[in-house]
Amino acid sequence: MLQLYQQLYKDQKTKWSTDRINYFIERRNSDLSNNQNRMLNSLLNRKPRHITLDRLIYTPEGSDTPVYTTKAQTIAEQARLHFQTHAGSTSSAVYNSVEDLPKP
Repeated sequence: MLQLYQQLYKDQKTKWSTDRINYFIERRNSDLSNNQNRMLNSLLNRKPRHITLDRLIYTPEGSDTPVYTTKAQTIAEQARLHFQTHAGSTSSAVYNSVEDLPKP
């Protein structure tokens, strides 16, 4: 009787594993044409990262006192302002010719 249950368990486990493998193979094939972002994240073993801004502490212009807000419009304005003024691109020298390169 125990052997019968062990065999049934083994068969169910094998079927479940096979079904899961087939599901993920089909999903990856589907992602190739329908969801490239998820496919690349899966292939590169990346976890999607995101930031949730539902509250913010900022210092308004012309004030020294920090302000706490949960207003979506204010958060959006402050995020836009931050990325326009503080989070700029790194400045690097652009060389147009070999003569523009620094001398060793």
